[in-house]
Amino acid sequence: MEHDRHVDDEAVTRAAASGTDAPDLSAEQRSHLAGCADCGNRVRAQARIATVLRTQEHQEPPPAVPSFDALIAPRLAQRAVPEPEPRPEPVPAPRVGPARAARLAAAVTLRQARLVPAALASAVVAGFAVLALALLLLPVVPAAPYVEAVTVGLVTVAGLVASDPGRDPGKEALHAVLVPPLAVWCARLVLVLGTVLALGAGVSALAGALPGAGAFPDLVGSWFPPALLGAALTVFGTVWRSPAVGLVLGGVSWAVAVVVLRWGPAESPVTAVAAPLWSDLAAASAVAALALAGAAWLVARPGRSAG
Repeated sequence: MEHDRHVDDEAVTRAAASGTDAPDLSAEQRSHLAGCADCGNRVRAQARIATVLRTQEHQEPPPAVPSFDALIAPRLAQRAVPEPEPRPEPVPAPRVGPARAARLAAAVTLRQARLVPAALASAVVAGFAVLALALLLLPVVPAAPYVEAVTVGLVTVAGLVASDPGRDPGKEALHAVLVPPLAVWCARLVLVLGTVLALGAGVSALAGALPGAGAFPDLVGSWFPPALLGAALTVFGTVWRSPAVGLVLGGVSWAVAVVVLRWGPAESPVTAVAAPLWSDLAAASAVAALALAGAAWLVARPGRSAG
């Protein structure tokens, strides 16, 4: 066999493992390996590589394949634990100075004046106008019972309409603006009740100017405590439960102030109990303050009020 035709790699591997006279080599291959220096070098290099590999196998332990629990389970456990959500950075509350507070109060009040039902304004103006005409054309002495009946009734109705939280358009959005819903509610209530009380004071001044009708302070003192108490009870009932409950509380207060105390028997047990509360300004103011504070507390907490 010519030396330029070398044996293949398989024959070299066999020769390196079993020697050049390995029985699994053909006679021609053994003869070529005995006479070819290049193929002899290939066999010796292959033999050295096999020796080194066998030595490393005996010195180093075989690589261990990690189990499923060791390789995958920790990753699954990390995914199962939710990552803590980042805490939002606190947003500093805007500072409102006196000038800006005054502008906001004026804007809210004007906005509430536009939202007052036209029927309420018409009813209040018409009621006081009829009372004033009656005092001028049909003078009655004394005028206090009639001024009290009309003024207390109109104040009660005004408190009923003005205090209903359900009348706030877009009331859900009010909790996301700079002006709190309680301030909006208070602005409307003060605007409406203040206007009605001012009209009542004007009619009382007109009645006081008439001869024999009574002094202006006495006329205002006759209707202001029951009007304040009736409006407060009406507001609380409306906010607490519903306008119907507010109307019932206001109607009972009006009946006690006008029917029982004004035209009822003076010595009855109801008169003895109601007179100190509905006729005394300090007592009526204390109870009215508690009722209005309770209504404001309900308005400031969404879900607790009737609206």
